[in-house]
Amino acid sequence: MYKYIGNIIRFNRIKAKKTQHEVATGICSISHLSKIEKGVYLPNQETLHLLLERLGKKIDFEKDQHQRLVKLIDDFYYHWSYSEVSQMKSTFEMMEKEESHYIVSDYLNQYLLAQLANELNEKNHEKAESLLYTLDNLEVMSNTDMSKFVILKMSFLNKYKDSKKAAEYAESNEDLIVSDDKAEFFYQKGLIYSYNISPSLSLIHMNKAYESFGKGTNFTRMITCKSVMAINYSRLGLMKEAEKEYIELLRMLSKFRNENMLHETRYNYGIFLKNAKRYDEAFEVFKSCEQYFSTKEEHQCLLILAMWETKLHLNDLQEEEILEFTSSFKNSASKCKLHKKYLVYADLMILKSKKNEKEYYRLLETNYLRLIEKENSYIEIRKRYLELLDYYKNKNHSKYQKLLVAFHQNEESMEMIRW
Repeated sequence: MYKYIGNIIRFNRIKAKKTQHEVATGICSISHLSKIEKGVYLPNQETLHLLLERLGKKIDFEKDQHQRLVKLIDDFYYHWSYSEVSQMKSTFEMMEKEESHYIVSDYLNQYLLAQLANELNEKNHEKAESLLYTLDNLEVMSNTDMSKFVILKMSFLNKYKDSKKAAEYAESNEDLIVSDDKAEFFYQKGLIYSYNISPSLSLIHMNKAYESFGKGTNFTRMITCKSVMAINYSRLGLMKEAEKEYIELLRMLSKFRNENMLHETRYNYGIFLKNAKRYDEAFEVFKSCEQYFSTKEEHQCLLILAMWETKLHLNDLQEEEILEFTSSFKNSASKCKLHKKYLVYADLMILKSKKNEKEYYRLLETNYLRLIEKENSYIEIRKRYLELLDYYKNKNHSKYQKLLVAFHQNEESMEMIRW
């Protein structure tokens, strides 16, 4: 895009037989114009308009063309806020066809922000980072555009950089959020705190987001807020509150008729039941998700692991089933990028299935426990510590006392995170 704009300026300057000095005087420096023409810099809308007007290329769109550009932007953000991925993608493809109009219109910044949102959705890390840099260095941005930019940058930092940096950025830029974006801001903030920092703060912000979305019609975001709240109640060990949220969620989704959200919520509810040691109920819930997740590799991997562990707890796992679980997981995992935690977890399941006690507890302590401690998942951390302590105590192992001290330290730090 930079080169496209630069070529427009350069082509029309040469056509008008003007020097860079003649075109730049009173608008920008000669070196700045040179970098615009080479595609190094992207001019802001005011500078671009002044340069084009000096070259006799006054921008004057017809009213219906203006309306088309604005409608595409409005449609894109509607689909974005409702997590309508396919519609969002197709709308942006239509916007790309209008790129030559966007870059010489008053909607350039909004087009760039939509492009950033699309790259984040497509998980194109490098393109998203490049767009962030461009937008960060624009000289002029409206309050509405700046508000959108802050929210998108929060999302980028949370996904690709560091949750703590994302939280710091959110806290220091809250005053830039316009009233129409408050609900989305609280929602993104809730996601940031949910990832690695504080489940309790996530609950506060998700509750604010839920109440704000409830004043409108964004039922999709309301459902997601409830889902994140249920997960964080569970992480904090507040099981009654978590189950209450899950039951309410499933009731809402039975009316909403969104199959993807319904089965994701069922899966999360199954994880909740498994953590609550209600294994029979958990397995039935997982079974109800099996067919739907069969075409979704990442979901299928996680479902296989959950069903595997549940069957182990039920002491209902035959040798052929162990081979089947192992084969199914490896087949699904090869088709998607799973977090290292889940790959290690699969290794734990194999060792446990084969009753290789010594290697199971070694891997649990040296690898898996370290990975989950980074996530502040209170229930899972506590569960694994107690599992290790029980093992070392029964073996009268010298590691028992050292691990007990670490467990109490972890309990204290988790208590601080919880409240």
